[in-house]
Amino acid sequence: VLVRLAARHVALACAADLAGLTGQSQAARESLKRTLSRPGLPAAERVWLLTILAEMSERTGAAPEAERFFTEALRLAGKDPYVLGAYADFL
Repeated sequence: VLVRLAARHVALACAADLAGLTGQSQAARESLKRTLSRPGLPAAERVWLLTILAEMSERTGAAPEAERFFTEALRLAGKDPYVLGAYADFL
């Protein structure tokens, strides 16, 4: 249903986030990275995808990768409260 209601990259992000919570983190992270590489994504959606990637990386123990994704999200988002909170939890 989501695929019919939202942009393709939004549906992919939601599916990848769920996959990351159910033991398929590596494939989910690769899917999100491919989605991020597409041109024309709005900045707010890039921030959202980067934050999902950062949190997923954190959960799997990939701290350097999580740090990189959080840093990129903060660069784009400025003082977004969710990103700041998630990054503070990470730290």
